[in-house]
Amino acid sequence: MTRKIFHTVPVFLGCLFLCLFIATSLRAEEGAHHGPAGKGEGQSREEVSGRMSPFVLADSYFKTREYEKAREIYRDIYLTSPDEKEREKAFVMAIQCEFRLRRFNEAYINLKRYFKNYPHPEYGNLARLLLSECLFQKRLYDDALRELKGVEPPLLSEARGLEAMIYLRQGRVTEAEALLTLSRDVAPSGLYADVARAYVLALRGSTADSLKIVRSLSDTLLKERGLLVEKGKILWKAGRVREAEDFLKLLVEGTESELERVEAKRVLFDLYRSEGRYEEASSLAEEIISYIVDDGFKLAAADVMKRVGNLEKSLSYVARVRDQSLRSKEMKTRLQEILEEEKEKAPELVSRFAYYLDEKDPVLVDMARKLASWGKRKEAKFLLRRAFEGKRAGEAKLLLAKIYMDEGDYDRALKLLRIMLFNLTYAVDAMKMIGRVHEKQGNFATALKYFERAARFREEGDVHDRMGDVLLKLGEEERALEEYEKAASRGISRAALKAADLLFARGKTDSAVSYYEKALEGKLERKEDRQWAYYQAGKLTGRRDYLKKALSMGGTTGEVARLLLEETR
Repeated sequence: MTRKIFHTVPVFLGCLFLCLFIATSLRAEEGAHHGPAGKGEGQSREEVSGRMSPFVLADSYFKTREYEKAREIYRDIYLTSPDEKEREKAFVMAIQCEFRLRRFNEAYINLKRYFKNYPHPEYGNLARLLLSECLFQKRLYDDALRELKGVEPPLLSEARGLEAMIYLRQGRVTEAEALLTLSRDVAPSGLYADVARAYVLALRGSTADSLKIVRSLSDTLLKERGLLVEKGKILWKAGRVREAEDFLKLLVEGTESELERVEAKRVLFDLYRSEGRYEEASSLAEEIISYIVDDGFKLAAADVMKRVGNLEKSLSYVARVRDQSLRSKEMKTRLQEILEEEKEKAPELVSRFAYYLDEKDPVLVDMARKLASWGKRKEAKFLLRRAFEGKRAGEAKLLLAKIYMDEGDYDRALKLLRIMLFNLTYAVDAMKMIGRVHEKQGNFATALKYFERAARFREEGDVHDRMGDVLLKLGEEERALEEYEKAASRGISRAALKAADLLFARGKTDSAVSYYEKALEGKLERKEDRQWAYYQAGKLTGRRDYLKKALSMGGTTGEVARLLLEETR
Protein backbone atom coordinates (compact mmCIF):
# COMPACT_ATOMS: atom_id res chain seq x y z
CA MET A 1 0.00 0.00 0.00
CA THR A 2 2.74 2.43 0.99
CA ARG A 3 4.71 1.49 -2.10
CA LYS A 4 1.66 2.24 -4.28
CA ILE A 5 1.24 5.65 -2.68
CA PHE A 6 4.91 6.51 -3.24
CA HIS A 7 4.55 5.42 -6.83
CA THR A 8 1.34 7.45 -7.30
CA VAL A 9 2.60 10.74 -5.80
CA PRO A 10 5.24 11.48 -8.51
CA VAL A 11 2.72 10.70 -11.23
CA PHE A 12 0.16 12.99 -9.60
CA LEU A 13 2.68 15.82 -9.16
CA GLY A 14 3.85 15.42 -12.76
CA CYS A 15 0.29 15.65 -14.06
CA LEU A 16 -0.37 18.67 -11.86
CA PHE A 17 2.75 20.44 -13.18
CA LEU A 18 1.84 19.64 -16.77
CA CYS A 19 -1.69 21.01 -16.29
CA LEU A 20 -0.33 24.20 -14.76
CA PHE A 21 2.17 24.59 -17.64
CA ILE A 22 -0.51 24.11 -20.29
CA ALA A 23 -2.89 26.52 -18.52
CA THR A 24 -0.15 29.14 -18.25
CA SER A 25 0.80 28.72 -21.90
CA LEU A 26 -2.81 28.99 -23.05
CA ARG A 27 -3.35 32.15 -20.98
CA ALA A 28 -0.18 33.61 -22.44
CA GLU A 29 -1.28 32.83 -25.98
CA GLU A 30 -4.77 34.21 -25.30
CA GLY A 31 -3.30 37.37 -23.84
CA ALA A 32 -0.96 37.70 -26.80
CA HIS A 33 -3.89 37.55 -29.17
CA HIS A 34 -6.35 39.78 -27.37
CA GLY A 35 -4.27 42.42 -25.61
CA PRO A 36 -1.52 43.29 -23.12
CA ALA A 37 -1.18 42.03 -19.56
CA GLY A 38 0.90 43.42 -16.68
CA LYS A 39 4.23 42.10 -15.38
CA GLY A 40 4.47 40.11 -12.14
CA GLU A 41 3.45 42.33 -9.21
CA GLY A 42 6.48 43.72 -7.41
CA GLN A 43 8.89 41.42 -9.32
CA SER A 44 11.56 42.31 -11.84
CA ARG A 45 11.73 40.62 -15.26
CA GLU A 46 14.99 38.93 -14.20
CA GLU A 47 13.43 37.48 -11.04
CA VAL A 48 10.47 36.12 -13.00
CA SER A 49 12.60 34.74 -15.83
CA GLY A 50 14.77 32.86 -13.40
CA ARG A 51 11.86 30.55 -12.54
CA MET A 52 10.03 30.44 -15.91
CA SER A 53 10.32 27.87 -18.67
CA PRO A 54 11.46 29.35 -22.01
CA PHE A 55 7.93 29.09 -23.44
CA VAL A 56 6.33 30.87 -20.47
CA LEU A 57 9.00 33.59 -20.58
CA ALA A 58 8.53 34.08 -24.33
CA ASP A 59 4.75 34.25 -23.89
CA SER A 60 5.24 36.80 -21.13
CA TYR A 61 7.34 38.97 -23.40
CA PHE A 62 4.74 38.59 -26.15
CA LYS A 63 1.93 39.75 -23.84
CA THR A 64 3.83 42.96 -23.01
CA ARG A 65 4.64 43.54 -26.69
CA GLU A 66 8.34 42.97 -26.34
CA TYR A 67 8.18 41.09 -29.58
CA GLU A 68 11.89 41.13 -30.39
CA LYS A 69 12.76 39.39 -27.13
CA ALA A 70 9.88 36.95 -27.49
CA ARG A 71 10.91 36.14 -31.03
CA GLU A 72 14.47 35.28 -30.01
CA ILE A 73 13.30 32.84 -27.33
CA TYR A 74 10.77 31.21 -29.66
CA ARG A 75 13.50 30.91 -32.22
CA ASP A 76 15.85 29.22 -29.72
CA ILE A 77 13.12 26.76 -28.77
CA TYR A 78 12.54 25.96 -32.43
CA LEU A 79 16.24 25.34 -33.00
CA THR A 80 17.00 23.35 -29.81
CA SER A 81 13.87 21.62 -28.55
CA PRO A 82 13.74 17.83 -29.11
CA ASP A 83 9.91 17.98 -28.95
CA GLU A 84 8.51 18.36 -32.46
CA LYS A 85 5.24 19.89 -31.22
CA GLU A 86 7.14 22.45 -29.16
CA ARG A 87 9.25 23.30 -32.19
CA GLU A 88 6.16 23.74 -34.36
CA LYS A 89 4.44 26.00 -31.85
CA ALA A 90 7.62 28.06 -31.40
CA PHE A 91 7.91 28.45 -35.17
CA VAL A 92 4.38 29.86 -35.46
CA MET A 93 4.78 32.16 -32.45
CA ALA A 94 8.08 33.49 -33.82
CA ILE A 95 6.28 34.28 -37.07
CA GLN A 96 3.55 36.05 -35.11
CA CYS A 97 6.23 38.17 -33.46
CA GLU A 98 7.60 39.08 -36.90
CA PHE A 99 4.12 40.12 -37.98
CA ARG A 100 3.60 42.29 -34.89
CA LEU A 101 7.00 43.87 -35.59
CA ARG A 102 5.53 44.80 -39.00
CA ARG A 103 7.98 42.58 -40.83
CA PHE A 104 5.17 41.42 -43.05
CA ASN A 105 7.27 40.07 -45.86
CA GLU A 106 9.46 37.98 -43.54
CA ALA A 107 6.36 36.65 -41.80
CA TYR A 108 4.82 35.75 -45.16
CA ILE A 109 7.94 33.86 -46.33
CA ASN A 110 8.21 31.92 -43.05
CA LEU A 111 4.51 31.01 -43.14
CA LYS A 112 5.06 29.50 -46.57
CA ARG A 113 7.95 27.51 -45.09
CA TYR A 114 5.76 26.44 -42.18
CA PHE A 115 3.04 24.96 -44.37
CA LYS A 116 5.66 23.27 -46.52
CA ASN A 117 7.44 21.71 -43.51
CA TYR A 118 4.25 20.72 -41.68
CA PRO A 119 1.77 19.07 -44.07
CA HIS A 120 -0.54 18.28 -41.12
CA PRO A 121 0.04 21.31 -38.89
CA GLU A 122 -1.01 21.43 -35.26
CA TYR A 123 -1.14 25.25 -35.33
CA GLY A 124 -2.39 25.61 -38.88
CA ASN A 125 -5.46 27.60 -37.82
CA LEU A 126 -3.42 30.44 -36.32
CA ALA A 127 -0.92 30.21 -39.19
CA ARG A 128 -3.73 30.43 -41.74
CA LEU A 129 -5.07 33.61 -40.11
CA LEU A 130 -1.57 35.09 -39.98
CA LEU A 131 -1.04 34.26 -43.65
CA SER A 132 -4.31 36.04 -44.49
CA GLU A 133 -3.14 39.07 -42.52
CA CYS A 134 0.19 39.09 -44.36
CA LEU A 135 -1.59 38.94 -47.71
CA PHE A 136 -3.84 41.78 -46.54
CA GLN A 137 -0.77 43.87 -45.75
CA LYS A 138 0.69 43.03 -49.17
CA ARG A 139 -2.58 44.25 -50.77
CA LEU A 140 -3.22 40.77 -52.23
CA TYR A 141 -6.86 40.87 -51.22
CA ASP A 142 -8.24 38.01 -53.31
CA ASP A 143 -5.49 35.71 -52.05
CA ALA A 144 -6.22 36.79 -48.47
CA LEU A 145 -9.93 36.01 -48.87
CA ARG A 146 -9.08 32.60 -50.23
CA GLU A 147 -6.88 31.79 -47.23
CA LEU A 148 -9.54 33.04 -44.79
CA LYS A 149 -11.88 30.29 -45.96
CA GLY A 150 -9.61 27.81 -44.18
CA VAL A 151 -9.74 29.54 -40.78
CA GLU A 152 -11.84 27.74 -38.14
CA PRO A 153 -13.09 28.50 -34.59
CA PRO A 154 -11.99 29.90 -32.21
CA LEU A 155 -10.32 32.32 -34.66
CA LEU A 156 -13.21 32.41 -37.11
CA SER A 157 -14.78 35.56 -35.62
CA GLU A 158 -11.50 37.44 -36.02
CA ALA A 159 -11.19 36.08 -39.56
CA ARG A 160 -14.65 37.46 -40.35
CA GLY A 161 -13.52 40.88 -39.14
CA LEU A 162 -10.54 40.76 -41.50
CA GLU A 163 -12.85 39.66 -44.30
CA ALA A 164 -15.03 42.73 -43.73
CA MET A 165 -11.92 44.93 -43.74
CA ILE A 166 -10.82 43.47 -47.06
CA TYR A 167 -14.25 44.11 -48.57
CA LEU A 168 -13.93 47.77 -47.59
CA ARG A 169 -10.46 48.00 -49.13
CA GLN A 170 -11.94 46.60 -52.35
CA GLY A 171 -14.80 49.13 -52.30
CA ARG A 172 -17.39 46.41 -51.57
CA VAL A 173 -19.10 48.42 -48.84
CA THR A 174 -22.49 46.72 -49.04
CA GLU A 175 -20.93 43.27 -48.61
CA ALA A 176 -18.84 44.47 -45.68
CA GLU A 177 -21.88 46.00 -44.01
CA ALA A 178 -23.92 42.83 -44.51
CA LEU A 179 -21.15 40.74 -42.98
CA LEU A 180 -20.86 43.04 -39.97
CA THR A 181 -24.58 43.50 -39.26
CA LEU A 182 -26.25 40.28 -40.42
CA SER A 183 -23.19 38.05 -40.11
CA ARG A 184 -23.16 34.34 -40.80
CA ASP A 185 -22.83 31.57 -38.25
CA VAL A 186 -20.05 33.45 -36.40
CA ALA A 187 -20.21 37.20 -35.78
CA PRO A 188 -17.08 39.21 -36.73
CA SER A 189 -15.08 40.44 -33.75
CA GLY A 190 -11.68 41.81 -32.89
CA LEU A 191 -9.69 44.81 -34.07
CA TYR A 192 -10.39 44.40 -37.78
CA ALA A 193 -14.13 44.15 -37.13
CA ASP A 194 -14.08 47.27 -34.93
CA VAL A 195 -12.27 49.30 -37.58
CA ALA A 196 -14.58 48.02 -40.32
CA ARG A 197 -17.70 48.89 -38.27
CA ALA A 198 -16.41 52.38 -37.56
CA TYR A 199 -15.72 52.92 -41.25
CA VAL A 200 -19.15 51.69 -42.38
CA LEU A 201 -20.90 53.79 -39.72
CA ALA A 202 -18.99 56.87 -40.91
CA LEU A 203 -20.00 56.20 -44.53
CA ARG A 204 -23.65 55.74 -43.49
CA GLY A 205 -23.74 59.01 -41.54
CA SER A 206 -23.66 57.56 -38.02
CA THR A 207 -20.71 59.74 -37.15
CA ALA A 208 -21.14 59.73 -33.37
CA ASP A 209 -21.12 55.93 -33.17
CA SER A 210 -18.24 55.78 -35.62
CA LEU A 211 -16.12 58.24 -33.65
CA LYS A 212 -16.93 56.47 -30.38
CA ILE A 213 -15.46 53.26 -31.75
CA VAL A 214 -12.40 54.77 -33.39
CA ARG A 215 -11.46 56.85 -30.34
CA SER A 216 -11.59 53.72 -28.18
CA LEU A 217 -8.99 51.94 -30.31
CA SER A 218 -5.34 51.94 -29.30
CA ASP A 219 -2.97 53.52 -31.81
CA THR A 220 -0.38 50.94 -30.75
CA LEU A 221 -2.67 48.07 -31.73
CA LEU A 222 -3.66 49.81 -34.96
CA LYS A 223 0.00 50.30 -35.80
CA GLU A 224 0.80 46.62 -35.25
CA ARG A 225 -1.91 45.59 -37.71
CA GLY A 226 -1.10 48.35 -40.22
CA LEU A 227 -4.48 50.08 -39.68
CA LEU A 228 -3.46 53.62 -38.72
CA VAL A 229 -4.31 54.92 -42.19
CA GLU A 230 -7.81 53.50 -41.71
CA LYS A 231 -8.19 55.67 -38.64
CA GLY A 232 -7.43 58.74 -40.74
CA LYS A 233 -10.02 57.64 -43.30
CA ILE A 234 -12.66 57.16 -40.62
CA LEU A 235 -12.03 60.58 -39.09
CA TRP A 236 -12.37 62.14 -42.56
CA LYS A 237 -15.53 60.25 -43.48
CA ALA A 238 -17.00 61.08 -40.06
CA GLY A 239 -16.64 64.79 -40.85
CA ARG A 240 -13.52 65.50 -38.79
CA VAL A 241 -11.62 66.80 -41.81
CA ARG A 242 -9.03 68.94 -40.01
CA GLU A 243 -8.40 66.26 -37.39
CA ALA A 244 -8.02 63.64 -40.13
CA GLU A 245 -5.62 65.87 -42.07
CA ASP A 246 -3.45 66.53 -39.01
CA PHE A 247 -3.44 62.84 -38.05
CA LEU A 248 -2.43 61.72 -41.55
CA LYS A 249 0.29 64.36 -41.82
CA LEU A 250 1.79 63.17 -38.52
CA LEU A 251 1.60 59.61 -39.79
CA VAL A 252 3.43 60.58 -42.99
CA GLU A 253 6.20 62.21 -40.98
CA GLY A 254 6.45 59.56 -38.26
CA THR A 255 5.95 56.16 -39.87
CA GLU A 256 8.91 53.95 -40.71
CA SER A 257 6.87 52.06 -43.31
CA GLU A 258 7.15 53.44 -46.84
CA LEU A 259 3.96 51.58 -47.79
CA GLU A 260 2.05 53.18 -44.91
CA ARG A 261 3.46 56.59 -45.83
CA VAL A 262 2.24 56.21 -49.42
CA GLU A 263 -1.21 55.06 -48.26
CA ALA A 264 -1.50 58.03 -45.89
CA LYS A 265 -0.56 60.41 -48.69
CA ARG A 266 -3.14 58.81 -50.93
CA VAL A 267 -5.89 59.39 -48.37
CA LEU A 268 -4.70 63.00 -48.03
CA PHE A 269 -4.85 63.28 -51.83
CA ASP A 270 -8.47 62.08 -51.83
CA LEU A 271 -9.29 64.45 -48.97
CA TYR A 272 -7.79 67.47 -50.76
CA ARG A 273 -9.47 66.55 -54.04
CA SER A 274 -12.88 66.23 -52.37
CA GLU A 275 -12.45 69.73 -50.94
CA GLY A 276 -11.28 71.28 -54.21
CA ARG A 277 -7.74 71.84 -52.94
CA TYR A 278 -6.26 70.82 -56.27
CA GLU A 279 -2.82 72.38 -55.92
CA GLU A 280 -2.15 70.42 -52.72
CA ALA A 281 -3.61 67.28 -54.27
CA SER A 282 -1.43 67.65 -57.37
CA SER A 283 1.75 67.87 -55.26
CA LEU A 284 0.85 64.64 -53.48
CA ALA A 285 -0.04 62.96 -56.78
CA GLU A 286 3.45 63.65 -58.13
CA GLU A 287 5.01 62.18 -54.99
CA ILE A 288 3.13 58.87 -55.02
CA ILE A 289 2.09 58.20 -58.63
CA SER A 290 5.04 55.83 -59.14
CA TYR A 291 4.10 53.72 -56.11
CA ILE A 292 0.41 53.08 -56.81
CA VAL A 293 -0.81 50.56 -59.36
CA ASP A 294 -4.52 51.30 -58.96
CA ASP A 295 -5.95 52.70 -62.20
CA GLY A 296 -8.64 54.63 -60.33
CA PHE A 297 -6.00 56.68 -58.56
CA LYS A 298 -4.13 57.37 -61.81
CA LEU A 299 -7.28 58.74 -63.44
CA ALA A 300 -8.07 60.82 -60.34
CA ALA A 301 -4.52 62.21 -60.45
CA ALA A 302 -4.95 62.95 -64.16
CA ASP A 303 -8.14 64.88 -63.38
CA VAL A 304 -6.36 66.93 -60.72
CA MET A 305 -3.50 67.77 -63.08
CA LYS A 306 -5.98 68.91 -65.71
CA ARG A 307 -7.66 71.18 -63.16
CA VAL A 308 -4.36 72.87 -62.29
CA GLY A 309 -3.63 73.36 -66.01
CA ASN A 310 -0.88 70.76 -66.40
CA LEU A 311 -2.25 68.93 -69.44
CA GLU A 312 1.01 67.15 -70.20
CA LYS A 313 1.14 65.58 -66.73
CA SER A 314 -2.55 64.77 -66.94
CA LEU A 315 -2.09 62.79 -70.13
CA SER A 316 1.07 61.12 -68.84
CA TYR A 317 -0.91 59.81 -65.85
CA VAL A 318 -3.60 58.43 -68.17
CA ALA A 319 -0.81 56.72 -70.11
CA ARG A 320 0.14 54.86 -66.89
CA VAL A 321 -3.26 53.14 -66.68
CA ARG A 322 -2.71 49.39 -66.96
CA ASP A 323 -6.14 48.43 -68.30
CA GLN A 324 -5.59 48.96 -72.04
CA SER A 325 -9.27 49.36 -72.88
CA LEU A 326 -9.81 51.92 -70.10
CA ARG A 327 -6.57 53.71 -71.00
CA SER A 328 -7.57 54.05 -74.66
CA LYS A 329 -11.07 55.26 -73.77
CA GLU A 330 -9.83 57.89 -71.31
CA MET A 331 -7.02 59.04 -73.60
CA LYS A 332 -9.45 59.40 -76.49
CA THR A 333 -11.82 61.56 -74.40
CA ARG A 334 -9.03 63.83 -73.18
CA LEU A 335 -7.37 64.24 -76.58
CA GLN A 336 -10.70 65.12 -78.19
CA GLU A 337 -11.25 67.76 -75.48
CA ILE A 338 -7.79 69.17 -76.16
CA LEU A 339 -8.51 69.32 -79.89
CA GLU A 340 -11.60 71.42 -79.16
CA GLU A 341 -10.41 73.56 -76.25
CA GLU A 342 -6.61 73.78 -76.39
CA LYS A 343 -5.88 74.29 -80.07
CA GLU A 344 -2.42 75.80 -79.51
CA LYS A 345 -1.23 72.86 -77.40
CA ALA A 346 -3.08 70.23 -79.41
CA PRO A 347 -0.43 69.41 -82.08
CA GLU A 348 2.29 68.61 -79.54
CA LEU A 349 0.06 66.74 -77.08
CA VAL A 350 -1.80 64.72 -79.69
CA SER A 351 1.41 63.75 -81.45
CA ARG A 352 2.89 62.50 -78.15
CA PHE A 353 -0.08 60.72 -76.61
CA ALA A 354 -2.20 59.39 -79.48
CA TYR A 355 0.13 56.39 -79.36
CA TYR A 356 -1.88 55.15 -76.35
CA LEU A 357 -5.13 54.87 -78.30
CA ASP A 358 -6.34 51.38 -79.13
CA GLU A 359 -5.15 50.34 -82.59
CA LYS A 360 -8.73 49.34 -83.49
CA ASP A 361 -10.26 52.65 -82.44
CA PRO A 362 -11.65 54.49 -85.51
CA VAL A 363 -10.51 57.82 -84.05
CA LEU A 364 -6.90 56.93 -84.94
CA VAL A 365 -7.55 57.92 -88.55
CA ASP A 366 -9.05 61.27 -87.53
CA MET A 367 -6.15 61.99 -85.20
CA ALA A 368 -3.67 61.11 -87.94
CA ARG A 369 -5.44 63.41 -90.38
CA LYS A 370 -5.19 66.24 -87.84
CA LEU A 371 -1.52 65.56 -87.27
CA ALA A 372 -0.82 65.52 -91.00
CA SER A 373 -2.61 68.86 -91.41
CA TRP A 374 -0.33 70.31 -88.70
CA GLY A 375 2.77 69.03 -90.47
CA LYS A 376 3.34 66.19 -87.98
CA ARG A 377 3.68 63.65 -90.76
CA LYS A 378 5.97 61.24 -88.95
CA GLU A 379 3.52 60.90 -86.06
CA ALA A 380 0.57 60.69 -88.46
CA LYS A 381 2.21 57.85 -90.38
CA PHE A 382 2.84 55.95 -87.16
CA LEU A 383 -0.83 56.17 -86.15
CA LEU A 384 -2.03 55.19 -89.61
CA ARG A 385 0.09 52.05 -89.62
CA ARG A 386 -1.46 51.08 -86.28
CA ALA A 387 -4.92 51.74 -87.74
CA PHE A 388 -4.35 49.03 -90.36
CA GLU A 389 -5.80 46.57 -87.84
CA GLY A 390 -8.98 48.56 -87.28
CA LYS A 391 -12.31 48.99 -89.04
CA ARG A 392 -11.06 52.02 -90.99
CA ALA A 393 -8.00 50.27 -92.39
CA GLY A 394 -8.90 51.29 -95.95
CA GLU A 395 -9.10 54.98 -95.04
CA ALA A 396 -5.85 54.67 -93.13
CA LYS A 397 -4.03 53.22 -96.15
CA LEU A 398 -5.39 55.88 -98.52
CA LEU A 399 -4.39 58.66 -96.13
CA LEU A 400 -0.94 57.15 -95.64
CA ALA A 401 -0.55 56.93 -99.43
CA LYS A 402 -1.50 60.61 -99.68
CA ILE A 403 1.16 61.55 -97.13
CA TYR A 404 3.75 59.56 -99.08
CA MET A 405 2.62 61.34 -102.25
CA ASP A 406 2.88 64.77 -100.60
CA GLU A 407 6.39 63.87 -99.43
CA GLY A 408 7.36 62.82 -102.95
CA ASP A 409 7.72 59.17 -101.95
CA TYR A 410 5.81 57.97 -105.02
CA ASP A 411 6.98 54.35 -104.95
CA ARG A 412 5.59 53.72 -101.47
CA ALA A 413 2.40 55.56 -102.34
CA LEU A 414 1.84 53.45 -105.46
CA LYS A 415 2.61 50.23 -103.60
CA LEU A 416 -0.18 50.92 -101.11
CA LEU A 417 -2.62 52.18 -103.74
CA ARG A 418 -2.24 49.19 -106.02
CA ILE A 419 -3.23 46.93 -103.15
CA MET A 420 -6.34 49.06 -102.63
CA LEU A 421 -7.46 48.48 -106.24
CA PHE A 422 -8.67 45.06 -105.10
CA ASN A 423 -10.88 46.58 -102.39
CA LEU A 424 -14.26 47.46 -103.93
CA THR A 425 -14.99 50.07 -101.28
CA TYR A 426 -11.84 52.07 -101.96
CA ALA A 427 -10.91 51.08 -105.52
CA VAL A 428 -12.19 54.28 -107.17
CA ASP A 429 -10.38 56.49 -104.64
CA ALA A 430 -7.23 54.45 -105.25
CA MET A 431 -7.57 54.96 -109.05
CA LYS A 432 -7.90 58.71 -108.59
CA MET A 433 -4.85 58.84 -106.34
CA ILE A 434 -2.77 56.67 -108.68
CA GLY A 435 -3.71 59.08 -111.47
CA ARG A 436 -2.62 61.98 -109.28
CA VAL A 437 0.75 60.31 -108.56
CA HIS A 438 1.41 59.80 -112.28
CA GLU A 439 0.37 63.39 -112.94
CA LYS A 440 2.93 64.61 -110.39
CA GLN A 441 5.54 62.39 -112.06
CA GLY A 442 4.71 63.89 -115.47
CA ASN A 443 3.16 60.66 -116.80
CA PHE A 444 0.11 62.50 -118.12
CA ALA A 445 -1.16 59.79 -120.46
CA THR A 446 -1.04 57.16 -117.69
CA ALA A 447 -2.66 59.61 -115.28
CA LEU A 448 -5.49 60.25 -117.78
CA LYS A 449 -6.07 56.51 -118.12
CA TYR A 450 -6.61 56.10 -114.36
CA PHE A 451 -8.85 59.18 -114.16
CA GLU A 452 -10.99 57.88 -117.00
CA ARG A 453 -11.32 54.48 -115.28
CA ALA A 454 -12.40 56.19 -112.07
CA ALA A 455 -14.98 58.28 -113.97
CA ARG A 456 -16.52 55.15 -115.47
CA PHE A 457 -17.17 53.75 -112.00
CA ARG A 458 -18.20 56.96 -110.31
CA GLU A 459 -19.28 60.24 -111.84
CA GLU A 460 -17.65 62.86 -109.63
CA GLY A 461 -16.78 66.44 -110.28
CA ASP A 462 -13.23 66.28 -108.95
CA VAL A 463 -12.36 63.42 -111.37
CA HIS A 464 -13.47 65.50 -114.36
CA ASP A 465 -11.53 68.44 -112.95
CA ARG A 466 -8.37 66.30 -112.81
CA MET A 467 -8.98 65.00 -116.30
CA GLY A 468 -9.26 68.57 -117.51
CA ASP A 469 -5.88 69.43 -115.96
CA VAL A 470 -4.16 66.45 -117.57
CA LEU A 471 -5.77 67.04 -120.98
CA LEU A 472 -4.64 70.66 -120.87
CA LYS A 473 -1.08 69.53 -120.19
CA LEU A 474 -1.39 67.11 -123.11
CA GLY A 475 -2.43 70.04 -125.31
CA GLU A 476 -6.02 68.88 -125.78
CA GLU A 477 -7.68 72.18 -124.89
CA GLU A 478 -11.11 71.39 -126.35
CA ARG A 479 -11.45 68.15 -124.38
CA ALA A 480 -10.10 69.89 -121.28
CA LEU A 481 -12.85 72.52 -121.54
CA GLU A 482 -15.49 69.80 -121.79
CA GLU A 483 -14.18 68.13 -118.64
CA TYR A 484 -14.06 71.44 -116.77
CA GLU A 485 -17.66 72.13 -117.75
CA LYS A 486 -18.70 68.68 -116.49
CA ALA A 487 -16.90 69.31 -113.22
CA ALA A 488 -18.48 72.79 -112.89
CA SER A 489 -21.95 71.30 -113.40
CA ARG A 490 -21.22 69.05 -110.41
CA GLY A 491 -20.35 71.96 -108.14
CA ILE A 492 -16.54 72.16 -108.52
CA SER A 493 -15.91 75.93 -108.33
CA ARG A 494 -12.24 75.77 -109.32
CA ALA A 495 -13.25 73.90 -112.52
CA ALA A 496 -15.78 76.65 -113.32
CA LEU A 497 -12.97 79.23 -112.98
CA LYS A 498 -10.72 77.24 -115.33
CA ALA A 499 -13.54 76.90 -117.85
CA ALA A 500 -14.15 80.66 -117.64
CA ASP A 501 -10.48 81.42 -118.36
CA LEU A 502 -10.45 79.10 -121.38
CA LEU A 503 -13.67 80.65 -122.74
CA PHE A 504 -12.29 84.16 -122.15
CA ALA A 505 -9.08 83.26 -124.00
CA ARG A 506 -11.25 82.11 -126.93
CA GLY A 507 -13.17 85.39 -126.92
CA LYS A 508 -16.42 83.87 -125.69
CA THR A 509 -17.09 86.68 -123.21
CA ASP A 510 -20.69 85.94 -122.29
CA SER A 511 -19.97 82.28 -121.58
CA ALA A 512 -16.83 83.28 -119.64
CA VAL A 513 -18.85 85.72 -117.47
CA SER A 514 -21.38 82.97 -116.78
CA TYR A 515 -18.64 80.62 -115.52
CA TYR A 516 -16.88 83.35 -113.50
CA GLU A 517 -20.16 84.03 -111.70
CA LYS A 518 -20.75 80.31 -111.32
CA ALA A 519 -17.34 80.02 -109.66
CA LEU A 520 -18.18 82.88 -107.29
CA GLU A 521 -21.46 81.22 -106.33
CA GLY A 522 -19.52 78.22 -105.08
CA LYS A 523 -16.54 77.97 -102.76
CA LEU A 524 -13.19 79.05 -104.13
CA GLU A 525 -10.79 78.10 -101.38
CA ARG A 526 -7.85 80.18 -102.55
CA LYS A 527 -8.20 83.93 -101.97
CA GLU A 528 -6.29 84.64 -105.22
CA ASP A 529 -8.79 82.61 -107.25
CA ARG A 530 -11.76 84.42 -105.75
CA GLN A 531 -10.15 87.83 -106.34
CA TRP A 532 -9.38 86.90 -109.96
CA ALA A 533 -12.98 85.81 -110.55
CA TYR A 534 -14.29 89.13 -109.14
CA TYR A 535 -11.83 91.10 -111.24
CA GLN A 536 -12.61 89.27 -114.49
CA ALA A 537 -16.37 89.35 -113.95
CA GLY A 538 -16.21 93.07 -113.05
CA LYS A 539 -13.98 93.91 -116.03
CA LEU A 540 -16.17 92.01 -118.52
CA THR A 541 -19.55 93.25 -117.17
CA GLY A 542 -18.53 96.70 -115.93
CA ARG A 543 -19.99 95.92 -112.52
CA ARG A 544 -18.28 98.15 -109.98
CA ASP A 545 -19.32 95.98 -107.03
CA TYR A 546 -17.23 93.11 -108.41
CA LEU A 547 -14.25 95.42 -108.96
CA LYS A 548 -14.55 96.88 -105.45
CA LYS A 549 -14.42 93.40 -103.96
CA ALA A 550 -11.32 92.65 -106.02
CA LEU A 551 -9.81 95.94 -104.82
CA SER A 552 -10.52 95.09 -101.16
CA MET A 553 -8.36 91.97 -101.44
CA GLY A 554 -5.23 93.99 -102.18
CA GLY A 555 -2.19 92.95 -104.18
CA THR A 556 -1.45 93.56 -107.86
CA THR A 557 -4.90 92.46 -108.98
CA GLY A 558 -6.41 94.87 -106.46
CA GLU A 559 -4.37 97.77 -107.89
CA VAL A 560 -5.47 96.93 -111.43
CA ALA A 561 -9.08 96.86 -110.18
CA ARG A 562 -8.51 100.33 -108.70
CA LEU A 563 -7.35 101.67 -112.07
CA LEU A 564 -10.43 100.26 -113.79
CA LEU A 565 -12.69 101.82 -111.17
CA GLU A 566 -11.02 105.22 -111.67
CA GLU A 567 -11.33 104.98 -115.46
CA THR A 568 -15.05 104.16 -115.28
CA ARG A 569 -15.97 106.95 -112.88
